[in-house]
Amino acid sequence: MNIVSRTEWGAQEPQGPKIPLPTPDLFLHHDTANFTAVDETSERKHMLLLERTGKQRFGSTVSYSLVVFPSGRVYEGAGVGRKGTHTANHNSTGHGVVVVGNFETQTVPQRTVDLLRQLHADGITAGWWTGQWTPHRAVKATACPGKNLFARLADLNAPHTPPKEDDAMTSAQEAQLAEVRKRIDHANSEIRTVKQLIVDLTAKLDKSHPGSN
Repeated sequence: MNIVSRTEWGAQEPQGPKIPLPTPDLFLHHDTANFTAVDETSERKHMLLLERTGKQRFGSTVSYSLVVFPSGRVYEGAGVGRKGTHTANHNSTGHGVVVVGNFETQTVPQRTVDLLRQLHADGITAGWWTGQWTPHRAVKATACPGKNLFARLADLNAPHTPPKEDDAMTSAQEAQLAEVRKRIDHANSEIRTVKQLIVDLTAKLDKSHPGSN
């Protein structure tokens, strides 16, 4: 998964100290922003806003380890393997991922659900964390990550099984592939017929002009 780095979006504040990997905890947040833009310029401005907020509240950079936008892009915040300021009493043993938006009122796009599932699976593979998604509200009296995102928790934590190669194509795609193979076989048959005609004509010419060069 591609993650927009701190350098790319222009982070100004230093990262926190390193924390041991993999972490047992992975916390899910929303930032309550009324944000629906999908362009990179708006996203980078929002990252700087999150960083200013982190600086004002905690004297740090972006509070969250990673930031997920409606566009499907993921940005590096405090960073993987770095102490953030996202979840009190758990910042040294967990990562915090924030989804930009207010999910008390906004619905959660399926694209966001799929992205969070993929991020969770990729993080386990990379050795970043071992735990499932834990909502912020599980460890603090808060509505975070919003009732609508909380309602998708079972989907987010469902086992992630990559599609098998045999199941990768749809039935329509398989039918198209079969048709292409049929046309290739027909073309090869036509080529063999033409080659045989050339051989036969060459033989007849040789018989009608013996001794010619």
